[in-house]
Amino acid sequence: MRRALAPLALLLLPSLALTACRTPKGADQGQDGLIDGSAEDADGDGFSGAEDCAEGDASVNPGAPERCDGIDNDCDGEVDEGVLDAFFIDADEDGFGDPAALVEACSPPAGAVTAGTDCDDADPNVYPSAAELCDGLDNDCDGVVDDDEVVAWYIDADGDGFGDPAAELLSCAPVEGAVIVAGDCDDTSAEVYPEGPERCDERDNDCDGLVDEDVGATWYEDKDGDGYGLADRTVAACAAPVGYALLAGDCDDLDAAFNPGAAEDDCADPTDYNCDGSVTFADFDGDGFAACQDCDDADPATRPDAVEVCNGGDDDCDGLVDDADPSLDLATASTFYDDDDSDGYGDLGDPLQACRAPVGAVADATDCDDRDPTRSPGLVERCGGGDEDCDGLIDDADPSLSLSTASAWHRDADADLYGDAADVIRACAAPLGRVADDQDCDDASPWIYPGAPERPDGEDNDCDGLGDEDLHLGTGDDGDLVVGGVFDLSTDASGSRAHPDGISFPVASIGAASLTVDGPLEGIAAGDEVLIINLQGAPGRTAAVGRYELQAVTGVSGDTLGFARPLAGVYGEASNADLSDQIVVVVRVPNYNTVSVGAAGVITTGAWDGLGGGVLALRAQSTLQIAAGGSISAAALGYAGGGTGPSYNCDSYQGESTPGPGDGAAFGTCAAYNETYGLWAANAGGGGAHICGGGGAYGPGATATDSWNGGAATAAQAGVAYGSADLARLYLGSGGGGVWQGTTACVGTGPGPGGDGGGLLLVSAGALTASGPAALLADGGSTTHCAKGTWEYGAGGGAGGSLWIIADTLSLAGGAVDAAGGSGEKRNVRRGGDGGVGRVRIDCGSCNGAPLGTTAATAALATAADPDPGFGLAP
Repeated sequence: MRRALAPLALLLLPSLALTACRTPKGADQGQDGLIDGSAEDADGDGFSGAEDCAEGDASVNPGAPERCDGIDNDCDGEVDEGVLDAFFIDADEDGFGDPAALVEACSPPAGAVTAGTDCDDADPNVYPSAAELCDGLDNDCDGVVDDDEVVAWYIDADGDGFGDPAAELLSCAPVEGAVIVAGDCDDTSAEVYPEGPERCDERDNDCDGLVDEDVGATWYEDKDGDGYGLADRTVAACAAPVGYALLAGDCDDLDAAFNPGAAEDDCADPTDYNCDGSVTFADFDGDGFAACQDCDDADPATRPDAVEVCNGGDDDCDGLVDDADPSLDLATASTFYDDDDSDGYGDLGDPLQACRAPVGAVADATDCDDRDPTRSPGLVERCGGGDEDCDGLIDDADPSLSLSTASAWHRDADADLYGDAADVIRACAAPLGRVADDQDCDDASPWIYPGAPERPDGEDNDCDGLGDEDLHLGTGDDGDLVVGGVFDLSTDASGSRAHPDGISFPVASIGAASLTVDGPLEGIAAGDEVLIINLQGAPGRTAAVGRYELQAVTGVSGDTLGFARPLAGVYGEASNADLSDQIVVVVRVPNYNTVSVGAAGVITTGAWDGLGGGVLALRAQSTLQIAAGGSISAAALGYAGGGTGPSYNCDSYQGESTPGPGDGAAFGTCAAYNETYGLWAANAGGGGAHICGGGGAYGPGATATDSWNGGAATAAQAGVAYGSADLARLYLGSGGGGVWQGTTACVGTGPGPGGDGGGLLLVSAGALTASGPAALLADGGSTTHCAKGTWEYGAGGGAGGSLWIIADTLSLAGGAVDAAGGSGEKRNVRRGGDGGVGRVRIDCGSCNGAPLGTTAATAALATAADPDPGFGLAP
C-alpha cells in the first residue's frame, strides 16, 4: 500500500514563504548583475544558495514534491519520506505475503508482494481465495477448515444407490457404504427407492407414500355376483377382492338378472334387464336395430352388426367389451409387452395387442432381461449383477455405476499382490496394478509383504514388525542325519529323540497364538518349528484348504502349543472358531545341521490316510547331500485314487481331492456319466467321465469330461495344474479316477483304483546337492488298472503334489526334481487320463552355479525339474 502524500497546501507553504522574503527580480542595488545578498540560481528553479540542496537539478528544491527515487527531492534532509510502498514477504510463493513480515520500499523487493493476507506463508496451498481441499487445513484463509468440501453422505445398506436420510454422515471424503443421494424409505430392500418402479407387492416401491398405486386394476362392488358392479363403489387392487367385479354398469346390484350383459329377447317385457334404458322395438338411435335388439339404443354406433373397437363399450352387442371380445378389431388396439419379471419394463420381443394393458404386460419395451427383476432401465448399475440399468454397459464400463457397491482396490506398485493402504480407488474388478489387500508395509519392494519369507537382509520382509526371523536355514538343533536305508519321518527318530522327527497331530482348536491338538501331545517341545496346514475340507467348505504357515513353538501346556507370534492364517471355513468339516494338522519340521542321503537311502513319511499324512518337511542348516540313487520322496503320498465298484452308471469312480473322498471310496451316489439322464456331473478328483477314469489334478481335480460320445472312443481328460505358482497354498495331488469292476477280464491288471496323488515336500538347506535323477519327489502315482464291459477302458493317473526347495547354494542333476502327474492305463483303446502336473517352486541364490533369474539358472532348473519351476526367489 502506498503511503498518503502530504496535502498540497502544506507542501507549498515553504515555497510561498521564501518567495515573500525574496528581493524582486530587477532590483539590482549594485552594478554586478546579482540581487544583493543572494547567490546565483543556476538551475532556474527559483531557489539559490544554501536553501537549494541541489543547485544543478531543477527538480530538487525546497518547494519540490518528494518522490520515491532515493533522492531528497524537497531538501528537508530526509529521503523518500511519506512515499514508500508497503510490501510483504511471500515465503511460499503463492502470491500472498505474511502480514507480520512488512517491508517498505519504492519497488517490490525479491520474494515480496503487495498483498499481506496469507494465513500460512509456509504452505503454497493456503492463501485467500484458494480452492478448499479435503486436507484438514483452512486453504482459503476464511477461518473455517474444509468448509467447501464437506458433503452429507447417507448409509446405503441395500446398495440401491439411495441412502437412509436418518443415517447422515458429514465428510469431505467418500464414506464406504454411503452415497450422496438420500430419500430411501426402506434401506433394507434394494427394490424400494425414490422413483423406483412400483410393483404389485403391497410396498411403497417408489417412496411416494402410496402403496401399489397405478399398478392394480379398478374393481366394482358386485353384491349379486352377476359379474357387474356399481360404478360408484370401487376399490383398486392387484387381484380381485371378494365381492367385486372387473366390470361396472349394474343398475340393480341386488338382483343378478339385472346387468349390462343380461339378455332382453322378449320385447313385450317392460323390464330393462340390461340397464340400457330401452325395452321396446323402438329404434331410438336410428341405427336399424330395435331397442330390444340393440344393446345401446341411444348410440347409433353401438349395434349388433358393428365392429368391436377399443373404446370401453360393447360396440357389437355381443356382451363382450374390448379385450374380452374375440372379434375385437386389433387395428384399434395398443401394443403392450410382456413384463415377466414385474419390474415395470417389457420385452420388445414379446409384444401383444390389446385395448388395455393385460395383467403382466406394460407399454414400455426397454427391458434388457425380462426374466430378471434386478435388470431394467430404472435401476442403478451395481457391481457383479450384469447390466442392471440396461444401457449396454456393465460394472466398471458404466459411468453410472454406484460406487457404494464397488470394492476398494489398493495400488500394488511392487507387484507382490499386497497393496498400499494409502492409495485406494473403488471399482468392481481389480484395475491393473491394484489388489484388494491393503497390508503391504513397503509397496516399493516385491520382497516385502505380509507372510513373505523372511530374508537375511535386515528388512521386515513379512511385515510382522520383526526382521530376519524364521530364516530358512533353521536352528540345526536336531543335529546331523545320515540315511542309508528308508527313514520315515512319521515313525523314525534321529539321535536321542524318543518320538518321530516329523511327528504330526490333528488340530482340535485354534487360538490367537496357540492351537490345541487332538492329543495326547508328545514329541513337540518349545524351540521346535512346526508347519500348520489345512489338508482337506468337506464338499462346499474348501475355502481354507491349502492354507499354511510355519511357527516357532514357545511353550507346550498339556495338549496346547504356544507360538512366538499370532497365527496369520484362517483354517476354518470362515474363522478359526469353527474347524468343523476341516482336516487341519500340525507337523513338526526337523531342523538338522547336516543331512546325508546315501545311494540306497530314502527319506519319506506316512501317506495320506484321510486324517493326515502326505506332508514331508525338513531343514538342514548347513548341507543336504543326496547321492545318486537316493531320494527324499513324497511320491504318491497324496489323495487316494478312485476305487472300483459295481455300478455301470458310475463307470469312472472319482478319486479323492481337496473337497473330500470321491465316489470310489464308499460306492456313493453316481457323479459320473449317468446313462439314464445322459449327463456328466462335476467331480472331485479324477473321474467324471463315462467309461475311462479321468486324470487327477493338483488341487480340486479334473473337470467333468466326455470320454465316450456314443460311438468313437475319446481319451479321458487329463488333470490340470491348480493353485498359484508361488505356492501361496500347498495342496496334495488329487487321485486319479478308478474303473468299474466290469463283467469280464480286460487286457491287463483288471479292475482297480486310479493312481494316488503326489504328497507335499518342503526342503530347505544352506547348500543342497542332488547327484542323480529322481532325488526330490512329489509326483503322482500311475495305474495299470482297467475294466471291461461293452468296452475295455482304463483308470486315471494321480496328480503331482507340491514341491518347494529352498537353498542358498543349489546343485541339481538333470531330472532330480519330479512333481509330474502319474500315467493313466494305456493298454486299452479307451485309455485313462494322465494325472495333472503338480507345482514346483525353487528358491536359490546360486542355482547350479548361476544367479537366480539368469538365463543359465533358468535353463538349469528347467532341466532338473518336471514340471519347470513356476516361481523362484533368492533365499
